[in-house]
Amino acid sequence: MRLLVSVWVVVLAPALVLCLPTVRDTKVAVPEAEKLEQDKRGQANAPRRYLPEDQSGRDPSFLVFKHALTAAAASGDRAALARMIAPSVQTIEDPLTPTTLLDSARVQEGTPWTSLLEALSWGTSFNPAHESFTAPYFADADIEGGEYIVTGHGVRLRDAPLTGRVIRKLSFEVVRVLSPAVLPGFAADKQWAQVRTDLAESGYIFGAFLKSPADERFVFQRIDGVWKLSAYGYGD
Repeated sequence: MRLLVSVWVVVLAPALVLCLPTVRDTKVAVPEAEKLEQDKRGQANAPRRYLPEDQSGRDPSFLVFKHALTAAAASGDRAALARMIAPSVQTIEDPLTPTTLLDSARVQEGTPWTSLLEALSWGTSFNPAHESFTAPYFADADIEGGEYIVTGHGVRLRDAPLTGRVIRKLSFEVVRVLSPAVLPGFAADKQWAQVRTDLAESGYIFGAFLKSPADERFVFQRIDGVWKLSAYGYGD
């Protein structure tokens, strides 16, 4: 009888050992699958962001043009600017001549050509289909009407304008504007807006941080081999 027990132990022991890796592998695989599922859920719940990006360096000749254009706009060199603008600038309405564009009240507000300088400062996006650059970089952002990009790092989302409790700090996230928060005695560019985030948070953000693809935008293309400001637009 003792001999039979020994034989059964010898025969069955290897089989039991072979089964152990299968059990061990099953226990490891379950947490890994759960981790992948959690990662997917986390990505689905993450807020949309349009981080600053400047693709001007994709063409060294355009980068040289951009630097020259920025310098001319900053110094108010009208003659230099006129040479960098196409003879006929495409707009959402009628084409503009360089003179008409430079005299535009929308383009020349505050210091000379402030909106052009601001658009260039945000960087450009490159369109390979048209071999063109557009400033600012978020002009091609794929967001819906009524949505804006919070252009800044750590912008405070408050539960009330000015001094409300900070709900969270946002960095280049997409938000939907629910309504303006008109504060008596504050200029139009110093107002706040009530917004909702992708995480369903509602609060207030200082309006100067909110930018939209519908804001003023400038398109640059080669004309007869030379870079020019070829199109200008604003609105949807």
